[in-house]
Amino acid sequence: MTHNPHGQKRPGVQGQEPPVFPLYVHQDYCICVCVSVGERIMFELSPLLPYQREWLRDRRKKKIWLASRQIGKSFTLALEAIGEGLERKCNNMILSASERQSREVMEKVAIHIKAIELVRGGKLTSGREPGKEEVELFNGSRILSLPSSPDTVRGFSGNVFLDEFAFHKDATEVWSAMYPSITRGALVSIASTPFGKFNLFHDLFMADGFSKHKVDIYEAVRQGLKGLDGKPIDIEAIKRDMTISGDEARWRQEYLCSFESSAVGAYFDYLMTQAENEGVAFNEKEPRSK
Repeated sequence: MTHNPHGQKRPGVQGQEPPVFPLYVHQDYCICVCVSVGERIMFELSPLLPYQREWLRDRRKKKIWLASRQIGKSFTLALEAIGEGLERKCNNMILSASERQSREVMEKVAIHIKAIELVRGGKLTSGREPGKEEVELFNGSRILSLPSSPDTVRGFSGNVFLDEFAFHKDATEVWSAMYPSITRGALVSIASTPFGKFNLFHDLFMADGFSKHKVDIYEAVRQGLKGLDGKPIDIEAIKRDMTISGDEARWRQEYLCSFESSAVGAYFDYLMTQAENEGVAFNEKEPRSK
């Protein structure tokens, strides 16, 4: 028996049983980790953490998540995109900071699909062959995972998921090209580790109009985050290694959700050196990744 905490009907395709997004199977919906053993695929099931469930249950149309490194942001966004696609036929685009990251997100989408099929039974995808950047669900919904660029998102209509948005190149242009995509009520979900104060992610998190989530490493561990070996995470060891050079700003940025101006100093130094080498005058306002 499924459990729907919102009491909402989940529409399906005519003539078919309405799809059940696994979040509604049980509050501890299980995610899976694929482990290759020869030609067999085994699934180790483990519960979503409370902060991941809280993000998925937040049905507001504009959400932003300020988060520590390595707590499952991309994994959660991938699951959210699938959930939206199962709820109704729609387009879902996940934009990442690089091509490599977009491929990794698509791998997470594939893992979730396998897990949902395992829990629910039956195929979730259509008969169309999945591509490296796109998968189509049985109801015609599409999930795309692409590197971020204004040209990529322009003309798209549907839900948009911005993964590690603080690190997107040309973020302001991407946002301006993307925003018309959600004009008619589509979802925009943004998640990122901070990268200083001079970027659009910082400005959006500080602005009104978004449902805001914040999870640092201490909160994630308190809610049950463990290492890949299943053992408790030694936060103090991480802090010791991150601050070995005496730079505590990077530790606060990467793990404590702090918008640190000094943590991006090296980036500005790099830009200044590049400009000097090319004989170009450096303008401090130019490198804003907005």
